[in-house]
Order: sequence, then C-alpha cells, then structure tokens
Amino acid sequence: MAAAETFRLSEVLESFRRCLTQSGDLELEHYLAGWKGLVKFMGSLGAVFSFISKDAVTKIQILENYQSGENGREYKTIQSMVKYEVDHKLVDVKKRGDHWDSGCRTLLRLHRALRWLQL
Repeated sequence: MAAAETFRLSEVLESFRRCLTQSGDLELEHYLAGWKGLVKFMGSLGAVFSFISKDAVTKIQILENYQSGENGREYKTIQSMVKYEVDHKLVDVKKRGDHWDSGCRTLLRLHRALRWLQL
C-alpha cells in the first residue's frame, strides 16, 4: 500500500471533529475528508470490503461534484444541502422518485455503508 493510501485513525477523527462548526452545522468538506479516510481503512481490510469501498467512493464523488457545481455554495454544510434540496424539490420525501442521486439520498447511502462497517 502506498504511503498516500495509509490509513490513519487520527486523520479520520480530526476530519470528523472539524466538520462540526460552533453553530452546530456540519461542514460537508470535512465530513467527506473523514469518509475518504474510512475508504482507506476499508481498503486495508482486503477484497471482502472492496464493494463497500467502491460504493462509498462513488457517493463521495457525487457529493464533491455537487460542491464544485453550479450551486456549490448550497452544499457547504449538510444542513444547507438539505434545505436547498428540499426547498427546490430535489428530494422526494414521500416516494422513490426522479432524484435518486440527490445529495440527501447520497448522504443516506453513505450512512448505510457505515452500518456495514459496524458488522
């Protein structure tokens, strides 16, 4: 494993600590940095976790694309992302709909991947 791919728990913890602002918001940039560290951890577990790792990388990329996209300022925090997507009807809250790759759904899927790691 290359040095750049080495898992460091301290880096993951620091990223997740930094995502919480004094106002209680969660900064998406630091949250995703923490997830990138978790992907390194999954990589260190071998091929058994590769499907979860690849899925997590895809979800991270979706959220990073939103951050760097036309409405990137709306994706600074998890709270601003949810507000923006709900206000603009980009999330189908009552049924499975057209917005299968919204930031909210993507974030939910990342959390489901985290559940796999708990097992």
